[in-house]
Amino acid sequence: MKLWTVFIAIHAGATAIAQVSLPNFESATIMASQQPDARSRYATDPKKLTLQNQTLKDCVRIAYGVKVVRLAAEGPKWIETQRFDIEVDAASVAEDRELKAMLRALLEERFKLTVHRETKVLPGYALVAAKGGLKVRAVEPGPSRMSTSRGSMTGENASMANFAQALSDVMNTPVTDSTGAPGVFNFALEWTPDLVQPGSLTADEQEPTVLPDMPRGPSLFGALQDQLGLKLMGRKVTLEVLLIDQAERLRD
Repeated sequence: MKLWTVFIAIHAGATAIAQVSLPNFESATIMASQQPDARSRYATDPKKLTLQNQTLKDCVRIAYGVKVVRLAAEGPKWIETQRFDIEVDAASVAEDRELKAMLRALLEERFKLTVHRETKVLPGYALVAAKGGLKVRAVEPGPSRMSTSRGSMTGENASMANFAQALSDVMNTPVTDSTGAPGVFNFALEWTPDLVQPGSLTADEQEPTVLPDMPRGPSLFGALQDQLGLKLMGRKVTLEVLLIDQAERLRD
């Protein structure tokens, strides 16, 4: 097992990230995932951000708050395949945006990460309420958690924007929230996947593998409508795409 533990103090003026004032790190731990086929999970608590079984590409997407992350040029495939468990602890209570800013600082420092942004028009989907309305109700805000695996997704205190992003990851296609539904929700979604993308859930331009022996059940589109009262409408979307210019493997 490879484990990298980092104790970092962000001093005033040392790191400027999206004009967010960073609380001090108490600690940050990066560990190579020992169960790469397990569920991927993203969770925030008042003083902690946790990523489980996520590729560096997934971590970058979460940290920078974008839907699409790509390599700027032909780069190392480990960015899309090697999975990590990361935990960031703040020394005091921090908002989600502050925790994500701390994660950005960590990724940039530990992976020597450099990125740039471009705007592109891409085919995608809009998440909207189905006829008859939503089948989930808003709940009191609290610590947010999202968990995905092949054929299932669960969320706790997740906004519709968070849910749309999780769908983007599973479908490898941009999904934007057009429900207009405020607040946060608890939900569980199960479906039968038709295709499995090799490597990362957010991998680009790879041929999907058909699994003909999988049991038949509701498709993702059908499950969304039947279980949650939501549907996906195909449309072109204008998105800010983050391109990874450089990333280095962690050193032992």
